[in-house]
Amino acid sequence: MDLDLQHRDIARDANDVAARLAYFQKKEPVPGSVPITREAGAEPWPGNTELPEINACDLTVEKLRSAMARKGCLIVRDFFDAKRVDEFKSAIDQIIDADLKSGHKKGVNQGEFNVFSNPPVNLSTVLPEPRLSRSRGFHRSSGSVMAIESSSFAESLIEWYDSLNLRDFLESYLGEPPCLSALKWVLRRSKLPISADGWHQDGAFMGSYINSLNLWVPLDTCGGKTGAPGLDIIPKRFKEIVNPGEADAALNWSTGNDTISGLEEDCAPVSPEFNPGDVIFFDHFLLHRTQYGEDFGRTRYAIETWFFGSRNFPKNQVPLRWDHSSSSA
Repeated sequence: MDLDLQHRDIARDANDVAARLAYFQKKEPVPGSVPITREAGAEPWPGNTELPEINACDLTVEKLRSAMARKGCLIVRDFFDAKRVDEFKSAIDQIIDADLKSGHKKGVNQGEFNVFSNPPVNLSTVLPEPRLSRSRGFHRSSGSVMAIESSSFAESLIEWYDSLNLRDFLESYLGEPPCLSALKWVLRRSKLPISADGWHQDGAFMGSYINSLNLWVPLDTCGGKTGAPGLDIIPKRFKEIVNPGEADAALNWSTGNDTISGLEEDCAPVSPEFNPGDVIFFDHFLLHRTQYGEDFGRTRYAIETWFFGSRNFPKNQVPLRWDHSSSSA
């Protein structure tokens, strides 16, 4: 499928995303089985690479579970057609620029909607002030934006995920139909320089006992020594949250450098290299940060989508229904 935003119905897209949000407004999470409890029966990951990786044509739920059990993540090479990259990057530029331009306003009136700025009409209801302004401010300061600031782009991404059969794959892994997240579905255009204090596990603010899987899609050659920041990863399967908010941590949910230094003795950080078309899967226990370095010369674009179980989800991350037609989602 082609990314053809200009021919989308922008009001309909905004209403569709609003319906996805409204579905979960009165729902509460129900704790249940999570993937990590099923990893004990996973086959051992073959080979001895720093991080598990596989080509998309060989990806199965069983191999994902095996990789997660060993290192807490899985790199999938050639997961999507790299020809889409320029379309995605151009759209992200225009969505972030539109968001920055409207940053001084209280909100976006429906009469001012365009394809790059048509957030769902109920966004301020599900994210009441000052939470919405704080979330937008956090994203702007870090060079990112919520995907649903452009409902048309968000709906296009959902259609793209459907074309990859991602929903069925995630349901098999999570053990329940997946949903998305308003707060953790993020379009990124990295700001330089990168902070050294970004180590964290997303479970430190999402919660430990949730059903999650993140799909991180870099849209540039990045990581390693490519000149654009990728990810720094502690290559270890964690099953708990490690020392969030300690004395030397930058935020109350991040992990301090003292803890990282202690882990480095047995488990040195890895900074994998990615090409456009590659992705990495990980969950809320992975200890990671935006790759730190003082010599980066290129901006890195990425799409980050956190998926949760439609029953066992973190309410604080504002879930969105995936499939309008599914009574179980």
